[in-house]
Amino acid sequence: MKWVRRGMAAAALAVLGVSLVTLLLLGRCCAPSADDFGYGAPVHFALEAGLGLPGVLGAIWENLRYTYQNWQGTFASILLFSIQPGAFSWNAYPLTVLIMLAAIILPVFLTLGSLYTESRTWTVLLGSIISLLSVQYLPSPAEGIFWWNGAAHYLAFWFLGVSMTLCQLRLERWKCRGVLFGLRLVLACAGCFFVGGGNYSTALIFVLVSAVFTVLALLRRVPRHIAAANLLMTLSAAAGLVVSMAAPGNAVRQAGLEQLPPFTAILRSFQQAGQDIAAMTDETVLAGLLLTIPLFLLSVRGSGYRFRLPLLVLGGSFCAFAALYTPPLYAMGVSAVPRMENLFWLAYIFLVFGNGFYLAGWLSCRLSAERSGKGRRVLGTLAGVGGAALLVALCCQLEESNAYLAYQDLHSPELSAYLQERESRLALSEDHTTPPPRFTAISDYPVCFPVNQLLTWTSDVLVDGVPADLPCYHTCGGEVTYVGLERALSFFHSGKPLDSSDFSATFRIGGEFCVPLRELCNWLGYTVTYDVTIDTISIITTA
Repeated sequence: MKWVRRGMAAAALAVLGVSLVTLLLLGRCCAPSADDFGYGAPVHFALEAGLGLPGVLGAIWENLRYTYQNWQGTFASILLFSIQPGAFSWNAYPLTVLIMLAAIILPVFLTLGSLYTESRTWTVLLGSIISLLSVQYLPSPAEGIFWWNGAAHYLAFWFLGVSMTLCQLRLERWKCRGVLFGLRLVLACAGCFFVGGGNYSTALIFVLVSAVFTVLALLRRVPRHIAAANLLMTLSAAAGLVVSMAAPGNAVRQAGLEQLPPFTAILRSFQQAGQDIAAMTDETVLAGLLLTIPLFLLSVRGSGYRFRLPLLVLGGSFCAFAALYTPPLYAMGVSAVPRMENLFWLAYIFLVFGNGFYLAGWLSCRLSAERSGKGRRVLGTLAGVGGAALLVALCCQLEESNAYLAYQDLHSPELSAYLQERESRLALSEDHTTPPPRFTAISDYPVCFPVNQLLTWTSDVLVDGVPADLPCYHTCGGEVTYVGLERALSFFHSGKPLDSSDFSATFRIGGEFCVPLRELCNWLGYTVTYDVTIDTISIITTA
């Protein structure tokens, strides 16, 4: 039967691979947009100015400093935003699709791989099926696959959180001791600290889960160095979360948002989690469970797993899932935006399939049926029925899959029009001689691409109706546009003795001090307006 299992694993992996083809093809057309420009500007213009590695590191630090003080404290996310592929090369941005698909798929295979230490066939078989559902029904491919800023904040930290959780679970399997153990622990603690500095949902749940592992390690009386390692990893994650929460910028961002009281947010989290589980559980998920649970039971027969305390596992995992909803409810009064829904979907897949496997394993241990020849035949039959049901469900929901949406985009007139309009903007951003009208509103967007009018590194600038070579940057957070102070004063021939201390904030881009454009115009007595639909700034210097 081993060859049958290997054939099934190869077929499942092939189906997964084919399902990614249209996503990868469409990914060749994606490019930076919106916040990619604001957060990526320091690194991009440092490279453009030829500042080298010191300049790039300084640009990342500038991003961290400014955002921490003025917008949000998630320092680890800001670091990832700063190094979005398009900051290094416009043509490198399609790497976003590869990286985010890996962030979705790898946690599934890593988790199953930690369970199957001998046969990798089961990892490939079950991992391919679960990954297929994870990728194809991700709620928002626009903000989860094709946009770095929207995806990195959630999917990248989902991958890192799962990886660090598995690392903590496997501490007792580390065969090294002494200095080597200490070095690995330092890296693990750094990873935990980094997860704590990401989005608050992932950071909170990771700290809670890590703390549970630490308590269990103490209760089980594991060796002292293992217990200490668990505690250090938990404290590192908690330290990252505390540093993130302490940022002055958090208060700035939350000033315009309606917050919920903490206790209300916690109660609403459980309510919303239950509602979302009911909404996300459809025929495709149920068919996936019908296929994978029998395969899972066949894979663990004779393994010695006992699957103890199923109700505790079920209740604890639901509490962890609900905890994902608490930070957005507390901070914004809402449970999700599309990019958050992507995170909730991936966590839901882990919740449903993980508990399905665990409860089925517990039941099989009570019945001991899977050890008999008859039991194996029954499981094989159930898996066959599940496979047929999943195939039918996938065909019925084909038009809802992300692969089909990407296929439609590839053959749609909207994609061609969008690419032409985007290229026109890029050309005009380098050409300051073409008279208005210059930037025009994007007429339509491919379904899989984020809807946003910011498509170039700098806004188009008109001074008294004439195109101007004035460096106005989309900067990170707060909808603030910055302008290079020295070049702006030279452009306007201003004799006012202004320096960076005259402004509420400064931001260094490409080695130049930049200040808020609106504040500069107020100092100079000019009027400035911004039309976001065409990303155009108009400055009037005459009364």
